Amino acid sequence: MAASAGSVIVRVLYADTDMAGVVYHANYLRFFEAARTQLMADAGMAPVDVQAEHGIVFTVTEVTLHYHDPARYGDELRIEVEPVKVGPARFTLAYRVMRPGRAEPSVTGTTTICALSLDPAQPESAKVVRLPAAVRAWLGSSVSS
Repeated sequence: MAASAGSVIVRVLYADTDMAGVVYHANYLRFFEAARTQLMADAGMAPVDVQAEHGIVFTVTEVTLHYHDPARYGDELRIEVEPVKVGPARFTLAYRVMRPGRAEPSVTGTTTICALSLDPAQPESAKVVRLPAAVRAWLGSSVSS
């Protein structure tokens, strides 16, 4: 299955906003996480399953966020996600936060995700490892060179 773009719908809760009633900047990262997790789950590669099968975890190593038009309390947002880069141990996803009836995104951004081996009994021993071949192939199927 190709890792084409996916999306999730998020309703902005009061708890997501600051005193001005707009989404607090860091909460967009939670929205990105929801979209990434759903994209992977829809492809049969839910992060929790990959962890159980391969003994790895995914960790965010880099984030970019660009704020264009603030989302507000009560807004329904569509968080779009698509793979844009894949390497041996890392991949990068691009996101667009869209509001109904608007052509331009509220927020755009990226996350770079790294695969780590992890022994829960010795978390200090975590080290960067190659992405599982199936994950790498799935992500690579949608990334243009």
